Amino acid sequence: MADPSEANRLTSASARGDLTEVKDIIQNGADVNERNMFGRTPIQVMKLGNPALAQVLLQANADPNVLDPLGGLTVLHDTARDGYADTLRVLVDYGADVNIQDRLVAQFFQDHKGWEVPTQEASLEEAADVVTHYITFSLESQGRLARP
Repeated sequence: MADPSEANRLTSASARGDLTEVKDIIQNGADVNERNMFGRTPIQVMKLGNPALAQVLLQANADPNVLDPLGGLTVLHDTARDGYADTLRVLVDYGADVNIQDRLVAQFFQDHKGWEVPTQEASLEEAADVVTHYITFSLESQGRLARP
């Protein structure tokens, strides 16, 4: 097993976007898929707006599809949500799976049989209807929306 302090150092450097330190730690043999004390890997906590950092981690065999232990999200979900297109391209180029659904999306479609993820061919009204229902479901499941 790897030294937990190395995993903590690498995730901290990744979160700060410290490319030089990340490279040094990796060159000294750190496992890029080792989880820190909070159960997360360096790619899960990396500074999302830093595509060069993503590339260094991925070149060292970081798993771009590792799921967050709480929400079931991947770094691709976070990157897409926050609008970092350059980092998104790097992740996809290195094998990030664009078809992984987070737990809330999966639960929504489990609970709403017959609903489908809107496709590019869907009308704006169809897409808006699904998105509106999903947002309501998401907020209700988090206790952030009370029904009258």
